[in-house]
Amino acid sequence: MWERFLDLSTRYPLDLLAHLSSLLPILSGLIRFRQLDRAGVWIWLLFVFFFTKDTYSLWLVLFARSTTFVQNVEAFFQVIFIGLIFYWSFESKKSKQIIIGVLILSLAGISYTYSSSNVSTMSMAIVRIVSIGLSLAYFNKILVDMRIKNILLHTLFWFCAGLLVYASGTFFSMLFSEYWYGDITQVPAEIFDRYWNICQMLFIIFCCITSVGFWTSKRDRENFFDNTRKTQQIAV
Repeated sequence: MWERFLDLSTRYPLDLLAHLSSLLPILSGLIRFRQLDRAGVWIWLLFVFFFTKDTYSLWLVLFARSTTFVQNVEAFFQVIFIGLIFYWSFESKKSKQIIIGVLILSLAGISYTYSSSNVSTMSMAIVRIVSIGLSLAYFNKILVDMRIKNILLHTLFWFCAGLLVYASGTFFSMLFSEYWYGDITQVPAEIFDRYWNICQMLFIIFCCITSVGFWTSKRDRENFFDNTRKTQQIAV
């Protein structure tokens, strides 16, 4: 088993790096865990899920087993984590209700298109559409509320930026996932590896950006303007 692990690590070093990169936000989030709000805790749990999933997939690969079903199951849980992160990021009741509705519809779509033998393009697309939509919605919330003193010291800003880069960067690759994974005679290994490596590099960037967000979380509580003072300033 260890010989196969060393062989795979040598042949696919970027995959191993992407696997280990999820430890960056886990460790930085663990250091700042007391400063994290509910949304921050769910972000941290999301990367714990990523690392656990990748470890399990690696274990399957070492024993020459298929990991297709893992990728499809990943979409189900990933939507749940992302939905909960943004559920606790919005204060208004209407926004929370919309997020719950989006979450229910997304889970229904992922469950309907689930397959244990083939990669589900629809499931992966749903995850990325939800990620892009909720990230943009939160950026809009930041602009409308105007409560944040320094956006570079706001954990959710860094997470949304990283999520938006990863989701939008891998969206079109995932649309053709059934083609990439389908017939190996139509897609040369070099081309498949090229697109796969792009996804891995974007995930590494996502992990690094989120780690920066966790590191700045100690300033989050003091990084908001008071609503009363803001109203008085606008009135003046």
